[in-house]
Amino acid sequence: RGGEGAGEAGEDPGRVWSAYLPELGLTTKANEMRGADEARIAGGVGTSTALEAVPLEGQLADHTLWPERRALYAHPNEITALAISPDGKLLASACKAREASAAAILLWDCATWQVVGRLGGGEGGHTASVVALEFCPAGELLASAGRDRQLLLWGRQQREPPPQPPPPPDARTDWGLVAGERRAHRRIVWAVGWGRRRREVLGTASRDGALKLWRVQRQEGADGPRYALEVLRELRPCPAGTAVTALAFVPQPGAGAEAVVA
Repeated sequence: RGGEGAGEAGEDPGRVWSAYLPELGLTTKANEMRGADEARIAGGVGTSTALEAVPLEGQLADHTLWPERRALYAHPNEITALAISPDGKLLASACKAREASAAAILLWDCATWQVVGRLGGGEGGHTASVVALEFCPAGELLASAGRDRQLLLWGRQQREPPPQPPPPPDARTDWGLVAGERRAHRRIVWAVGWGRRRREVLGTASRDGALKLWRVQRQEGADGPRYALEVLRELRPCPAGTAVTALAFVPQPGAGAEAVVA
């Protein structure tokens, strides 16, 4: 900030004397929530104007950060994974867990932001932190993996008549476990990903250095469809002892290969 004599002869006329820099460069404050002093310091920052020079940090913050609109609380620990369904109606979340009860995956209704499902959290689910979640392209399956080395598939199941009295809100869901591989890898599974064209191909990446491609086979059952997992191929894309921590499928145009996996 300039003092007396700013703008006198010999001074650089293009020098910036003041700038609004959010603390640590982090803020989710909406423009309309600014105080009078902040608005005065920021000047025209936050308006829809074309930038003619490299923007300041405050300008970037105003134009690129999404203000926080709602905070959701239901997990006992910090969040480790999130996924949203392709139709935008469901949000899946998981948190850090040292016991099975905290390893439950929660399903949120994106219209009401209420918990509408609790997957696992006991026998048959994950027993440690879930760190990877992803819905399949059609949205009817959710893949989960994590520190317990498991790869689990969750899907919609045939509804039964509701019990009396009705279950609590976080148990009212038609989603359940439809397939699982209890030892998908030898170490923690860091990432899962679906083939972009079909739900039949699923990939997993692990600290054990392996990238596995799985075939997901659908089987009809009395209580709805069930699925089976079969390893198609195991790759070792990194030097020995190096973890594979991320993967993504890239769809290919035309009728050629199913996809390229990165």
